[in-house]
Amino acid sequence: MTAQRPIFIVGCPRSGTTMLQLMLHAHPRIAIPPETRFVLEGFRRRRHFGDLRRPEHRRALAEWIVRRTESRFVDLGLDAEEVIDAIVSGPPTLGAAFAAVFQAYSRKFGKPRWGDKRPAYINNLPVLLRLFPDAQIVHIIRDGRDCVASLQEMPWHRRGIYQSISAWARAIDHGRWAARKLGPESYHEVRYEELVTDPEPQLRALCQFLGEEYDPAMTKPEELAHIAVPKHKTWHKRTHAEVGT
Repeated sequence: MTAQRPIFIVGCPRSGTTMLQLMLHAHPRIAIPPETRFVLEGFRRRRHFGDLRRPEHRRALAEWIVRRTESRFVDLGLDAEEVIDAIVSGPPTLGAAFAAVFQAYSRKFGKPRWGDKRPAYINNLPVLLRLFPDAQIVHIIRDGRDCVASLQEMPWHRRGIYQSISAWARAIDHGRWAARKLGPESYHEVRYEELVTDPEPQLRALCQFLGEEYDPAMTKPEELAHIAVPKHKTWHKRTHAEVGT
């Protein structure tokens, strides 16, 4: 059923992934949390956790997710013990453990459907699909010139312009691969410029892809920025302004 599938927002950094996160989070049925750091890292360390059919191993994984500062679990505002219990009592798979965190976040807002956003996912789509085979991928694409120029201004981006150009091109290549592999039922592209200048048609098309009803609140993401964008991310200050300003 489309309306129960997890949603993943991907794209080159500085392509508008945070804005799209807020737009989807404004939907009455969808919750997209602030950016976290445990899905890809946990997959890479999966052998460290051992056989997840054993409850003590699932507990070790759960503790690793919720206790590490690097996971950014604290930004979700969830009860750590409740999430640990959900993982320990849940299915014995890595994907189910990660999903338990996002499901807890969606329940916090009284919403039935969850998603996640992280630009790095665009370069790790096979991993994402291995963990969540039924995922729906939403790839936001920004004009390469603007994207690269914005990257060069970021305090956390310490690479030269040629590396920035390569990062954008690599994201496009991976998106094209996903489009061929997954097809229109599981992969959808959103153009940043069109989303900013005329958001409603783009969001209606996105909702149709997701199997959801369009909601006008999605065009007012700035009303949720104080909830879903951590204060330390000063480079996302424009998410507090109206779309197109």
